[in-house]
Amino acid sequence: MPFRSQIYVNKYSSLDWDIMAIAFELAFQQIGTNPLVRKDRLARCVMTFFDRGVHCPSTLSSLAMSREMSLVDIERTRGTPAGNYDIKAEDDGFHFNGATGEWKDSTIN
Repeated sequence: MPFRSQIYVNKYSSLDWDIMAIAFELAFQQIGTNPLVRKDRLARCVMTFFDRGVHCPSTLSSLAMSREMSLVDIERTRGTPAGNYDIKAEDDGFHFNGATGEWKDSTIN
């Protein structure tokens, strides 16, 4: 994972980090050659899906890859980084704040 912030201390066990790291590496190996892929955004997406209860590395990888490639497609279509837009995925409760580059689970207050 490209980051481990102090805000995550005691939130995840070392096994949790290992699972997320494996998922991140699987996803990044497959889509990392695309210059629009953002490692930090991909890692946060892995963490978000993990927090939602997905703990299988291959499933986490697939979900994160799908989300990241959707955002890359939006950036390519608009010709502007997704950082300038708020992108909502209302079907699954996630909200991507383009200004901060963070995913938020809208089902949690």
